[in-house]
Amino acid sequence: MRFTLLMLSLCSSHALAELSISHSTANYAVNVQSIETLQHELDSATPLRRDAEPAYSDTQYTLDWDFRFNARSRVCEVKRMTTELALTYTLPKLESDDEQVKSVWSQWYPTLAEYQRLQSDIIIAGAKQLDARLEAIAGHPNCKKLEQQAEQLGANAIDEINKELARLHRKSTFNKVSKTDLQQYL
Repeated sequence: MRFTLLMLSLCSSHALAELSISHSTANYAVNVQSIETLQHELDSATPLRRDAEPAYSDTQYTLDWDFRFNARSRVCEVKRMTTELALTYTLPKLESDDEQVKSVWSQWYPTLAEYQRLQSDIIIAGAKQLDARLEAIAGHPNCKKLEQQAEQLGANAIDEINKELARLHRKSTFNKVSKTDLQQYL
């Protein structure tokens, strides 16, 4: 986690919070000539693996926060705070002229994309919750203690996000049997 502490002596005592969310997508090409080779081509094209098996999509995130403290009247207060969330989705991109392949893909791919959207929703909700918790930090006589409190809130938020993602992974039939899901359309 990137954590920056800057001491400022400014007049106002209200923290100005900012939550910034960025999204990017990394597509990998899946070149398929026929319906018979779709599964093989998808397995071969994916750069992702889970438990040594091909995985077709992924959502990665980085959650960073930055503070500017105001030490006045023997109380250290958060003057300005930013929380930054960067989401990166890895998804396949079909390259095929075959109508059967396109038909199967159009039935299967929306489920894959929906699973990534659910992951994204969990991560964004966690980032918003962290942002609100950080904004609510009360002043403290010791800036180092305030920094430790903020760092603990960030670590807890990341743990909560990861637990929710694991829960989604466990309850989702799509992520466990995506290969089977695709095969049902073949």
